[in-house]
Amino acid sequence: MEELFKQIKNCRKCETIGGHHKFPSKSHGNQKPLAFIVSEAPGKDSLGKKKYWVGTGGKILRECLPYKTTLEDIFYLTDIVKCWPNDYSGKNRKPKENEIENCSFFLTKEIHNLQPKIILSFGKTSSSFLLKREVEITREHGKITTYNDKTKLITLLHPSRIDRFMDRNLYKRQLSQLFEKIIQNDLNIEEIFKGGATSNQPKAKGNTTKSIIGLRKIRKGIFTIPSSGNSITEGDASKNQIRITADLKDYFPSISTNIHIEYKQEVYNVKFCYRNNRSHVLKLGKSLANRINLKAGMKIKMVFLEKGKYSIE
Repeated sequence: MEELFKQIKNCRKCETIGGHHKFPSKSHGNQKPLAFIVSEAPGKDSLGKKKYWVGTGGKILRECLPYKTTLEDIFYLTDIVKCWPNDYSGKNRKPKENEIENCSFFLTKEIHNLQPKIILSFGKTSSSFLLKREVEITREHGKITTYNDKTKLITLLHPSRIDRFMDRNLYKRQLSQLFEKIIQNDLNIEEIFKGGATSNQPKAKGNTTKSIIGLRKIRKGIFTIPSSGNSITEGDASKNQIRITADLKDYFPSISTNIHIEYKQEVYNVKFCYRNNRSHVLKLGKSLANRINLKAGMKIKMVFLEKGKYSIE
């Protein structure tokens, strides 16, 4: 592998990439792995820390590991494109087709040299390249394919924007089970992803719009919308609505319903729209939105008072 790492380090083939910044060889983790983790390309934050998976998506992955275990302990970590894709602008971007074509030889060589039993391919770009076809990532999440006679490949949604595509808790539960199986050298993993990106939880008796998850106890307390790292957009403000991301879902019901929000001694009837695989939506209505002066970028402090009743401070 040392010779391959040297070739990667010295490569300057892509004129479209500024700086040719790469991970050092020690960042790749386990070099006698059962499994690979593959994504499309390095990000600026990860490169700055010389460590794979340190951003929003990486935090989710690392939270799925057993206690005192790291990704580097278990996996060989790599990308299709080894350099950080940027146009001398200092911003992340997706790798271009010519960059993938120029660089993909290195990934193919890594797989050939280390011969993993399974590849965890996160995202459409890496999955489409490895499978040599267009992958419909939302439909193929959890799909297991034969990569070659020694290696399986599992197609996975990328964690960085998981709340747009499926329930975050389900996603993390799937990855936790997958990681545990790999640690145990057990590749009987088909049952983990039965149902793909949709919940395989049993349904509750009675009203079919409610699930076992839907019967959870709602969290009480004060919280701020949106949560850290998110924002109210101009589009949502123009529609008099706000989105409830995964980290705030426990404050709200698990079915679409009307709730009451109190603001300055007036109570408003507000429509709460439950969406299983995406952020929920709170439709404030024009009257309440105008009173709180709803606008892009603002923060709203809310209090859960009792079942179906909230206040805005």
